[in-house]
Amino acid sequence: MSPTLLNLVRNITIPIVSLEDKLVWQPSTSGEMSLKYTFLHKANEGKKIGWAKLICKAWYSTIKSLLAWRLMHDIIPTYEKLMERGYSISSMCSSCLAASESTHHIFFRCSFAIKLWSWLATILNISLQFQSIEDIWKLCERMWTPQ
Repeated sequence: MSPTLLNLVRNITIPIVSLEDKLVWQPSTSGEMSLKYTFLHKANEGKKIGWAKLICKAWYSTIKSLLAWRLMHDIIPTYEKLMERGYSISSMCSSCLAASESTHHIFFRCSFAIKLWSWLATILNISLQFQSIEDIWKLCERMWTPQ
C-alpha cells in the first residue's frame, strides 16, 4: 500500500454510533450531484482554445479534423513518439530519407513539406513562413471560404 493511501486510512475516524452514509459532491453547494452542476463543472474545465472550432466545421472531413486535433496535441504517431513510448525502431522520414521522423520535421523541415508549402503559397498568392503549428492556425483564422 502506498504511504499516502496508508496515511489517509490511518486518519479516518470510525464513529461509535451508526450513522447513515451520504455521498457528497464537492462542486455543488448542496453536496448533491445534479445534471446542472455536472454541466457547469465540466464546462469550466480546461482552457478555451481558438483552433478547436476551426477543425470541427461541417465542411471539414472527420479524418482531417482528427489529424488537426492530433497535430495540435502533438500526438501524431511518428517514429519519435513511438520511441518515447519505448519502441526501439530505426527512425527515418519516408518522404525525404534524410532525417529522423518527427512531427516538426514532417510539417516544416522535410524537403517534401517545404515544396508543398511553397506550392500552396503560390496558389494563395501569399508568403508562408511557418515555424510552429500555431503559425498555421494564425493563417487559418483569416476569413477563407471552405474551398
